[in-house]
Amino acid sequence: MLAKLKHTLKHTAIYSIGGVANKLIGLILLPLYTSYLTSFEYGMLAILEVTNQVFISLVGLRLSTAMMRWYTFEKNPENKKSIVFTSITGVLICILLYNLAFHPFTDSFSELFFSGTEYSNYFRYLIIWGSFEIINLYISDLLRINEKSVFYIIIMSIKLTIILVLNIVFIVKLKLGILGIIYGNLLGSLFISIVTLPFLIKNINFRIQLSILKEMLKFSIPLIFTNISGLILTLGDRYFIKHFLTYHEVGIYSIGFKIVNVIKLIFIQSFQIGFIPIAYKMFHDKDAKRFFSKLFTYFTLILIFISILFSFFSKELLVLITNDNAYIEVYLIIPLLATTIILRGVQVFFTLGFHYSKKTKKTTLILFIAVIINVVLNLLLIPRFELYGASVSTILSSLFIVYFYSRASQKYYHIPYELNRLFILVFIFVSYISVFYLITSFSYYMIITIKIILVIAFPFLLLKLKFFSIKELETVKETWKRWKNLRN
Repeated sequence: MLAKLKHTLKHTAIYSIGGVANKLIGLILLPLYTSYLTSFEYGMLAILEVTNQVFISLVGLRLSTAMMRWYTFEKNPENKKSIVFTSITGVLICILLYNLAFHPFTDSFSELFFSGTEYSNYFRYLIIWGSFEIINLYISDLLRINEKSVFYIIIMSIKLTIILVLNIVFIVKLKLGILGIIYGNLLGSLFISIVTLPFLIKNINFRIQLSILKEMLKFSIPLIFTNISGLILTLGDRYFIKHFLTYHEVGIYSIGFKIVNVIKLIFIQSFQIGFIPIAYKMFHDKDAKRFFSKLFTYFTLILIFISILFSFFSKELLVLITNDNAYIEVYLIIPLLATTIILRGVQVFFTLGFHYSKKTKKTTLILFIAVIINVVLNLLLIPRFELYGASVSTILSSLFIVYFYSRASQKYYHIPYELNRLFILVFIFVSYISVFYLITSFSYYMIITIKIILVIAFPFLLLKLKFFSIKELETVKETWKRWKNLRN
């Protein structure tokens, strides 16, 4: 088990580097955005990004996920290549139809979203950017399943450097604003598509298997709804905020989510990228369930600790990023947004049963109800509580998903989760966030002192509550002794 854990952590760590670089670029660009874009314009950008993600989810058909599933279980190398070609052909056809169908209506989109046709170019280039992102998502999954993590991190680092440089040129020098941001991302995505083309060609066999494509579509189409529902649950509130408030509030709220999404990209997404392909290969191992259970506990522990850090010190981070007080005040809802990120993160494990049994359709009903709950709560809470209402509605609908996902998934692939230890983590997180809100009226230095003390006390509190097993403590002691001996 230790070898498998190290293998998982190795690839997760490498993908995490890519995630850190990606979000680091995003954070570096935030001062640029807040200096050259008003909060109203940043709200417009946020709506465009959400819309682009919805289009990517719909057009891509989640065939890349289906490809990973069939590719992993196929033993014949030539059949593997045929599976790749079959799925990528389906994706390219969808991309072609997407461009033919939507390009004629860019004026209509501009009118619908921004009450004027002068922003039609935003949507024209957004469609092209999204098309390359769909292709790159597919190639990224192919790299993951072949465990080409080093190649992945190299090309992603180059892409992010290109985006950073181009954003500075287009926004600062050429004064292109939002359009410059879209240009930069489009060219960065184009670079990935070109550079990875030889790898893609090497891994395809020019033979389409329609029967497999049909099976993959049965598997992936329910995942489209899953993905769209996820976007509605985490990003759909932007549309409600725009409707009930203004693009200004959309911009402020989006900055808050940009901060906590560092957790998602650094830890959750990079973990998922490295973990899911390995999980597919481990399903039938005799110690797989115990491995998943232990890994889930450690995953939740790290996720909660990182979320506490971001919640406690988000104001200081915002001060470094921007001098606009309108943006800085969003720190008050960061703990609520971080709670949503935690709930989204643990779903990685609660979908294992669905993937194992190929019962992805079972997620549809759960998500459909959750989306309805989220929409109703947004309609009720945002007009009255504004950004707090948007945050709470997302938390409650995410809790609904976690509960029913875990119940349904356990029926197909039961994992003996360590519930007592998980309860300790939840108790500590709720207690820490409660303190965060209780001390908001204290002096700044008193608040910082209390926060630092609580962060330092975190591991000792775990020890006091007997979170760690005797074996784990012995392992830590042995590791410490070996490290000291190496130093000496």
